[in-house]
Amino acid sequence: MKTPSNSTVPTDQSPENILEVTTPTRLVHLYDKTIGYQLPFRQNRGKPPNRYSPDIGKTSKYPIANHVSTEKLSEPLKAFVHQLSAIHIPTKVSEALKDPKWVQAIKEEMKALEKNQTWTLETIP
Repeated sequence: MKTPSNSTVPTDQSPENILEVTTPTRLVHLYDKTIGYQLPFRQNRGKPPNRYSPDIGKTSKYPIANHVSTEKLSEPLKAFVHQLSAIHIPTKVSEALKDPKWVQAIKEEMKALEKNQTWTLETIP
């Protein structure tokens, strides 16, 4: 689509073509009295809601264990699933430090982080 080269802006100054812009007086008074915009008070102060609790069994509305069964699995697979289910994953560092397997896993992870230069250990001042 071509734009004509001789296009002009109409300069008709007749009264019906002049627009008048006005500001309502009540808005002007409203802006004169306000100091500035204030954000509403934040209720949670950065704490995540309880729905993010690490204990999924207590917070899940429909726990999968109520609907899934190992009854039709072969015996070796059933044993494997039960072994996986029996593993306890600590939710706190204090719990992990009581279990030698978790202590070993933590040490291996720290070694890998140092080897890859992802993390450096610093002494606390």
